Amino acid sequence: MEIITKEESTELLKIARNIMERSARKEMLGKPKNYPEKLDKNFGILCILKKDSDVRGQIVVGFPVSLFSILDATISAVTALTSECNLLTHELNEIKIELSILTEPELMRFNKKEEILENIKQNIDGLLLRYGIFESFLPPQAWTEIKEKEAFLDKLCEKAGVEKETWREADIELYKFQAQIIEED
Repeated sequence: MEIITKEESTELLKIARNIMERSARKEMLGKPKNYPEKLDKNFGILCILKKDSDVRGQIVVGFPVSLFSILDATISAVTALTSECNLLTHELNEIKIELSILTEPELMRFNKKEEILENIKQNIDGLLLRYGIFESFLPPQAWTEIKEKEAFLDKLCEKAGVEKETWREADIELYKFQAQIIEED
C-alpha cells in the first residue's frame, strides 16, 4: 500500500530523525519550512523507536483516525516518544525510527460473526474495536506476534478492557485499516 511515495517517505524520515535529535537535546522544535505537500494530508500515525531491532517505545497519534496531517502527527509522535523513552544524545545513533501511516478505519459490516473472520486479512489489516465506552486497536504489525484471527480479536478485546470473546457480541463496532510502513535503514 502506498500512501506517500518513496521520495516523500525519505523526506519524512529525515524530518523525524531531525526532530528526535533536537528533542533529545532539548532544543527548540518546529515545522520545517520546505517539505512535500502530501505531508499536509491527514492520516493517523504510529511511531516506533527500535534499538537493535527491539522495540524501545511506541506511540500513536491520531488513534488510527486521521486527526492531524502526516507531518504534524509525526512531529508530535516523535517528540512525545523521545521524551517518554528518555532518549539520551549518545543513544541516538543506535535508534531507528519506524513510521506507519494509517488509512482511515472502515466499519466492517457483517450479519454473522463468521463473516468477521472471513473479512480480516492477516498481515494486512489492523483492527479497531469499539464497544460502548471501550475502545482499542491493533496495527497490522501485531500479526507478527499473534498468528490466529480469533486470538487477534481476543487480544483486541483484552486491550480494550473487556472480556476476550466480546467481539462475538452484536453491539460491537469493528473497523479495519491498513498501514504504509516506512523505516530507517
